Amino acid sequence: MKVRTGFVSNSSSTSFTVYGVCLEKGDPRIEKFVDENKELIWENDKEQSIKGIECVTGEDFYDYGGTLYVGSQDPWTEQGDDETKREFKARIQKLVRQALPDVTDKDFGYYEEAWYDG
Repeated sequence: MKVRTGFVSNSSSTSFTVYGVCLEKGDPRIEKFVDENKELIWENDKEQSIKGIECVTGEDFYDYGGTLYVGSQDPWTEQGDDETKREFKARIQKLVRQALPDVTDKDFGYYEEAWYDG
């Protein structure tokens, strides 16, 4: 599992796409992914990490917006060549449910975010 906690860019804009679940600030399920300092912990906790699932957020996510995405970043490239869109979505949903067993089918979606610092 990869954890992305910021953005690297040569310009003042950045964006990403995720297929998975969006957890907003205040959602108690976020606590599974952060420590007492509100830092992401999945990258260091092998017991919680799930291969193939990422936590994607902007830098300082807890203080700035607080949105955490759990799923597959860049789904257009993560989908296997021999995998249908339905199979890809089912695979990601199964993996996300290992970490968040209470999510429902309607919790899943494609999320796109972009920022411009100008």
